[in-house]
Amino acid sequence: KVLAGDANEHVRRAAVVALGSMADRETVEYLTVTLSQDTLPDLRAAAAQSLGESGDTLAVPALVHALADTVASVRKQAVVALHRLWTPLAQDALVRVLVQDSEEIVRFVAAQSLGQRRAVPARDALRGALRDSSVWVRAEAARSLGMLGDATAIEDLTLLLERRGDGPDHDAAREALHKLNSPNVAATEAP
Repeated sequence: KVLAGDANEHVRRAAVVALGSMADRETVEYLTVTLSQDTLPDLRAAAAQSLGESGDTLAVPALVHALADTVASVRKQAVVALHRLWTPLAQDALVRVLVQDSEEIVRFVAAQSLGQRRAVPARDALRGALRDSSVWVRAEAARSLGMLGDATAIEDLTLLLERRGDGPDHDAAREALHKLNSPNVAATEAP
């Protein structure tokens, strides 16, 4: 922890990142304070990364709060950390990020996480993300819907194919449709 207070920003960042592997209560508290109060965005992002590596789900509320940070790199690291410390609160927060965040990379990582975590409650947000302004977010939303096995998304994926020209979102939609139309996939029923 001594190096986390070093005058050199780069030394401090490396020390903050290394603290994540220590995972004791005092360290998590220190990282939470750094995440919420440090003036340097790189150190806040490093604190988010370390909290994700700590394995301590008590850090989830602080990471959810960091999703409102003014700096996209901090929000992105908070999304990655929430993916690692998966809880219902983390899932709900990533659904909001997918729908509301202004930065493409943050929405992309949220869509990716929701698919990898097979977050069925996110299916409506993922279907909405098929109309995102970013081709990459649309592509990741399509991939995630395929991972969910959500047959209710077939119509939305088909519309994506009809609406846009060729690109990564088209490729992902085709791949998801292939998965969803496979006889081995158990379709998710609409409630």
